[in-house]
Amino acid sequence: MKKGTILSFAALLALLLLSGCQEGAEAPDSSASPVVSVPVSSAPMETADASAPPASVPPEGRQVIRFGVQSSEYSETIAAFNAENDTYYIEPVPLYTPGEMISVGEGIARLNLAIANGELDLAVSRDYTPMWNYAKKGLLVPLEEAAPDLFAEGVLMPNVVEAMKVDGHCCFLAPSFNLHCFSLPEEDAREFSNMDEFLDFAAHAYPMKYNEPFVSLFYILKAYGDYWVDPEEGPEAIDWDSFARLLEFCSAFEPDYDLMLTDAPQVEFGVSYGGNGNVPVPIPGRKSSGVSLDCYTYFGIIRGGNEAGAAEFLRYMLLEGDLGPVEGNNCIPTSQARFETWLKASETRPDGAVLFRFDEEQKATIRTLVPKADHVNHLGYDLYRNVMCEEARAYFEGDCTLDQAVERIRSRVTLYLSELG
Repeated sequence: MKKGTILSFAALLALLLLSGCQEGAEAPDSSASPVVSVPVSSAPMETADASAPPASVPPEGRQVIRFGVQSSEYSETIAAFNAENDTYYIEPVPLYTPGEMISVGEGIARLNLAIANGELDLAVSRDYTPMWNYAKKGLLVPLEEAAPDLFAEGVLMPNVVEAMKVDGHCCFLAPSFNLHCFSLPEEDAREFSNMDEFLDFAAHAYPMKYNEPFVSLFYILKAYGDYWVDPEEGPEAIDWDSFARLLEFCSAFEPDYDLMLTDAPQVEFGVSYGGNGNVPVPIPGRKSSGVSLDCYTYFGIIRGGNEAGAAEFLRYMLLEGDLGPVEGNNCIPTSQARFETWLKASETRPDGAVLFRFDEEQKATIRTLVPKADHVNHLGYDLYRNVMCEEARAYFEGDCTLDQAVERIRSRVTLYLSELG
């Protein structure tokens, strides 16, 4: 990573708290839901959003669409839709209590229960795995049926749609996404046939001084976690020898904070669009070209609810609605028209100078890279990654051996994956 892109351990921990938590009320027992069994995580927790969606009264004659929300971030989008649409009215169903602290797994358990009780027409999750599981169990409506116009040529990114498919159907979609792959200094960029080959190269090509072990593992799993753990293939497909090699690689880091502030050539455990001397270097996986999608939120329509109304709001979210400050500013839109606007965005400074989001070289890199994204990383925003990082920390801090850490991770991940069945 280059100057300005290195995350301190404290910053990473804050990010982990965000990725390991959702907002929400006293959690119901996840075993009460017959929908899908997703274990409650022991991942870190954080205080929930301090504001709840405002109570509202649907106008007479409008059909109510029950939307399960786990934060207040879509309040403005919901209000705008309700002001414009004469047929449907979005009624937020809060799955959280403002100010509360809950884990990712607890948030999923609440979503499970709300779906099982028939309380929702539209669901949203920041975690890909439960949405994938709902689709596998037939709980979500294929969007090709509910909103066929979204699948017309030129409307959505075709590779994103394809990556979201479960058993041949697109049952949920994300309004936007990020890309994940590794980046190397341009002079060292080359093709790698597998992950072990890349780790061997990186370990010998650069001083292992530019990151913390825990930080390195977190970002590698965020970009390429399903290289090792893929719920679609189950625990028997995990290459634990390769995973042990990954932990060894990360454990070798001894950060030199002075070096971090220099422009010394370094590996970047994330995608670089250029401008800092690094270029993307995808590492092929078992099922992918090496570029993965990491989405902020996933939306699915619940079978048996008001499917037409939920489809109307989903269409609005994808093509028109405000995506919020995080998703709207930092993520790549799934809508092809919005993508072009996002790519060419600019702002005018007080002195009259125009500052563009990307230069022409960066735009070209993004245009080349986006179509290569061919799958969603299950560990992009997932409790499995938190479990793996949590158990690996003991190894990094010298509290257990490599074999012990791998065995603990194997036990917990195998249990979690078996509960998805």
